[in-house]
Amino acid sequence: MRIDIQLILLITLCTVSTATAQRRINKPALDSLVTACGESHSANYALWVDGKEILSHTQTKIDTPLPCHSILKSISSLAVGKLIEDGLIDSIDTPVYTFYPEWKQGYKKYITVRHLLNHTSGIESQESTMSDWEDARDIVQVALCTDLVSLPGDYFNYNNKASILLLGLIGRASGVEPNKYIEQKIFAPLGITNFEWDFDDAKNVRGLSTTSSELVKIGQLVLDKGVWKGERIVSEEWLDQSLKPAQPYVLNCGLLWWIIPERTEYIVDDTFIEELKGADIPQELIDKFELLRGRYTEVNISNDKLEEVFGKNWEAFLQEEFYPYFPARSRREYSSEVIGYKAEGWLGQYIVIYPEKHIVAARMVENSETYRSGTDEMRDFEKYVYNVVQ
Repeated sequence: MRIDIQLILLITLCTVSTATAQRRINKPALDSLVTACGESHSANYALWVDGKEILSHTQTKIDTPLPCHSILKSISSLAVGKLIEDGLIDSIDTPVYTFYPEWKQGYKKYITVRHLLNHTSGIESQESTMSDWEDARDIVQVALCTDLVSLPGDYFNYNNKASILLLGLIGRASGVEPNKYIEQKIFAPLGITNFEWDFDDAKNVRGLSTTSSELVKIGQLVLDKGVWKGERIVSEEWLDQSLKPAQPYVLNCGLLWWIIPERTEYIVDDTFIEELKGADIPQELIDKFELLRGRYTEVNISNDKLEEVFGKNWEAFLQEEFYPYFPARSRREYSSEVIGYKAEGWLGQYIVIYPEKHIVAARMVENSETYRSGTDEMRDFEKYVYNVVQ
């Protein structure tokens, strides 16, 4: 049934716990969140404070599952933690060839489960090839046959193929289909029931569809350090490991979870330019980055500026010209204090967690004909959420 936002706000704000009242919900900030979610055409969103629903909304009468895209990566990370807890994997430093024997050759034999979890496996992930393998009859087999473009551990290379292999590995290690293992170990204990799986012709898991009202339960599990309603679901040790920088290259990325620092600065300076030179980037391309020199606080280099320097199709240009190095527009400096964590997926699907404020939120958007990435991706969702509790 369609959710009445104002009714939920009225009831919830009148019945918040003492702890929540002490933190004080910022009503104007809550209103701003609702407005921003509406203006960005969010399909559904949910907000919990102190484990209580403060806000829930869906645009349709039925809360229809939508693809959560790379949020499935973060859910897969939870499942790997369960595999270790169940004694089905010794550690994440176990070679991947233990589960895929065809990889016991060349440099692939050095790829570990950790490399799949921290985006340093070295296997090709170029976006121009993505449609080919996503439409393949057996995406796991295609991923297994993918060439290495760097040595395992040498580079951070955000990698969908590695995550598909990780899903397949969950199935091979557990002895049941990966979706069934995730359902049994994660979804069932959390009471998550509104979801659908997407499979290829070989019955490999290709994707997951669900809703914000279900995803917010995942966030609450993480906020409560693996405990749900008094029951231990995921080990606290695994979450501690997952929510720390998992490699030295991208310090806001854990084991398939993203880290939210108190402050982020995006910088193009001598250090960044020297990094490009060290990667043997052609001078004419480095000259383009010279035009971007500066320090950008809280917001990365704007799309308009990147379009001005690299052209209208700047994303495709960077992917093609710099692959596999593909610089992330700028280098980043993070404040030492971590204020939260998140999972995110293509288009603008999010789970956001702020432990000290006891906030969990989720948001999803539909890939419709009217979708506009500039606004509908809602990259500032986490900031709106952060301001809800004072």
